[in-house]
Amino acid sequence: MPISSDSYPIADNFVRLEKESSTDGRFAIVGEWGSWLDIDAIKKDGYEVEPDNCPHTFGVSSGTFESPLVFKMWSTNIHEQLITGDKSFDIVPDGKAYFIDLTKGEISQTEGGDLRIWVKYPEQTVHTQFYDWSCEIDVINGGLQPGDSYSMFSAPTDGYVPSFSLQRKIRGGGRGSIGDKKFYVMLKNGKVFGRIQIDLVAPFNVGIPGLIRLSYVINPSGSRILR
Repeated sequence: MPISSDSYPIADNFVRLEKESSTDGRFAIVGEWGSWLDIDAIKKDGYEVEPDNCPHTFGVSSGTFESPLVFKMWSTNIHEQLITGDKSFDIVPDGKAYFIDLTKGEISQTEGGDLRIWVKYPEQTVHTQFYDWSCEIDVINGGLQPGDSYSMFSAPTDGYVPSFSLQRKIRGGGRGSIGDKKFYVMLKNGKVFGRIQIDLVAPFNVGIPGLIRLSYVINPSGSRILR
């Protein structure tokens, strides 16, 4: 598996390297130094690299045989039948719960579905004062786990918690948000896995007091593969 990269010893100078990994996928760069390392391409017949793994720029990084830097690749034959969606839902941030069914891509105030979400912020505020802004995301019969990868192609087996919550102070007239959080989700008592990217915003604008932005990928088969 060839890996090509650029390392930069000094400004305006670089060294181009190409490495062939061993049969177990390991390779080493030894004796080079610089401020950063660019990985330009990782290639293997029948496989593709995860989008956030390549191209990728690293700072001063090092690995060992026991604790290597890891680049993930996937067989091009693995593509699951997934449920995907990209939704925006208007809400009222008064603390009342909304329920989202990820399979149907629908929201309601009737109990059920996969996610239970509420946001609370006063309707009337004064610009010179600060107010509580709070929210919660609960997974019904499941859990969630923060993720920071762009691709998030494989859901973890464990480490899930039932909910995410946030409480903060914002100035009257200001906008509160959780800031596009990414989570793995385990649904239906561990029978279904997926990933979501979600933002809760309140107030949103004059006509929309609150907004849920939600993108999701769900694998209904029970597999943890999310691609």
